[in-house]
Amino acid sequence: MPKAQINGVDLHYEVDGEGPVLAFVHGGFGGESSSVLPRQRDWQQVVAKDYSVITYDRRSAGQSEYPEDGYNLPTFASDLRELLRSLDIQRAVIM
Repeated sequence: MPKAQINGVDLHYEVDGEGPVLAFVHGGFGGESSSVLPRQRDWQQVVAKDYSVITYDRRSAGQSEYPEDGYNLPTFASDLRELLRSLDIQRAVIM
């Protein structure tokens, strides 16, 4: 399972499928159970038939690193932007 060093934090992510990019941002307050990844993933297999699907654990969620700071919307947005850049993705639909 890949991780990327983003803004000083290891973020766990997965990429499935090919085509236009859909990046999914999960909700929740963080913690091990707050993640897109461990849940039922039938939806991802269906969507990945036509799209490149990016799922990741935000900082302090799931399998990503748990830093002591950086818990604000601008940092979360920067984390996603930099993750996409590290994957050489220029355009994505954010869900």
